[in-house]
Amino acid sequence: MIDDQSNTPSIKSGLTLDSLNATLKSTSKSLQLHLGFIITVILLLVLVYNVYAVNSALLNQSSNISTADSTVVQNFDKATVIKIQTLRNTTSPNDISLPSGRINPFSE
Repeated sequence: MIDDQSNTPSIKSGLTLDSLNATLKSTSKSLQLHLGFIITVILLLVLVYNVYAVNSALLNQSSNISTADSTVVQNFDKATVIKIQTLRNTTSPNDISLPSGRINPFSE
């Protein structure tokens, strides 16, 4: 019995030039079908990363600013303190009189 398989590549290995070519063609076709979706997902991932990076940078910057502002001592002069104390209290009743002929829409 003559061994015909010695002259041809082994089918058992499963890796022939034709099968590799067919696999590459099917893979390229599926990539071409889904290329728009793949690019969209990649762009969205880049966008999410950039938003996260900017957000974390701004949070770090604002925390540094807030610690610097908390050390500032604010001084008021006596005239400002007197003006603040003379302001009307919000719990006091409002003595607003509307012109005649008008109805207050907020009254019950």
